[in-house]
Amino acid sequence: DVVEQTASRLRKSFGDLVDEELLRVLRTEPEARTEYDVDVVERHVSWHSIFKDLKPLMRRKMCRALKCAEYEYGDIIVVQGDAAESFCIVYQGEVSVHCWRERSEVKLMLKERPAGSIARNKSELMEEAPYVIGGRVGVLRQGNSFGENGMDPSGTAKRSATCVSASSRTILLELCRHDLMGHPITSSSIKPPSRALLETLKVPPSERTES
Repeated sequence: DVVEQTASRLRKSFGDLVDEELLRVLRTEPEARTEYDVDVVERHVSWHSIFKDLKPLMRRKMCRALKCAEYEYGDIIVVQGDAAESFCIVYQGEVSVHCWRERSEVKLMLKERPAGSIARNKSELMEEAPYVIGGRVGVLRQGNSFGENGMDPSGTAKRSATCVSASSRTILLELCRHDLMGHPITSSSIKPPSRALLETLKVPPSERTES
């Protein structure tokens, strides 16, 4: 499986310990990062299918725009039906994925949109949360990714599932579409991402074809 092979290689790249230097860079505003900072990010994510086949200048632009987001157990990360605006890679921890099957169920959930923390422990996450955010359909671990449709250039894509932190500390590497297209880049030779690139990014890695 291409996706799992990528995740396995990323796990080896990330290692078991949180790299504080990487987090320092990701907490720094993109326009304030040095070329060395971008090197640090690129070294950690270059194996991922989203990054590895890009031309060097575009890969570095994406590495410059990458940020980190941290969550505690039970924190809601994204909600099914909300606007999809970012793509995420699990750096540390686990993410529980939940989904309602019927559109009417999604609409009902969004009327009282869940936010903040929805569970304090695994028992609540497995037994109580599904009544609010839908049944559990999977778990994402280190190296896995979600939210490719957040790179949709039309800006009309919706989240297809609700994701919840299933670890005491979950760290995501997050690439926001608006940041990628809007942040100033130090080199004027780097052009904004093409529509073709953004169309490629929203296709799941396992479904891409060589071009």
